[in-house]
Amino acid sequence: MRGIILAFPEIKTAARIRDALTNHGLAVRGIARDGAAALRLALLEDGGGLIITAPALPDLTAPLLFSNLTDDFDMLILSTGYVMGDYESQKEGMYVVTLPVLSEDLAFYVKALLETRQFPMLGATSTMIAPSTKEVFAIKPTRSAEDKRKIESAKLVLMRKERMSEAEAHKYLQRESMLKGTNMVLLAEQILQDS
Repeated sequence: MRGIILAFPEIKTAARIRDALTNHGLAVRGIARDGAAALRLALLEDGGGLIITAPALPDLTAPLLFSNLTDDFDMLILSTGYVMGDYESQKEGMYVVTLPVLSEDLAFYVKALLETRQFPMLGATSTMIAPSTKEVFAIKPTRSAEDKRKIESAKLVLMRKERMSEAEAHKYLQRESMLKGTNMVLLAEQILQDS
């Protein structure tokens, strides 16, 4: 199977992404802090792979890194606001996902790119940009009354045990669910079970 290489200037960021992918059954073959290290790791991969990276590394930008890879590699750029220019968007095999992205969605994109080398969106041919944050959050999923009750109960437990304000408890739930790559309701259920 094609390998996954992570290239991020911050090791903590790469570790979080590695953990999210590992939780979904995807093995990361290597982590690089700069473009040169990513290229060295890519040379060791037989059969190509996927480099997941930030838009810019200390020594190379993502498009420059991509241009130095062999044809059997694809690149997935994770960014909060990076938009590919006209020249970059013509490169087959280079894709951009705007953050935030759920770990399940990221794993889905990565699996599709590893298996088919196609970005998993309708009409995807070579280079696709994932929907912007505005498009993703335009249709807000509504929580059921039961889910809302679980979250509120978990907040109350945190407020009582950890002496947090309601806002702090809510932020804690949001932060932990993002770090663990789980749904906020599932995290609330875990907190309620542990209490």
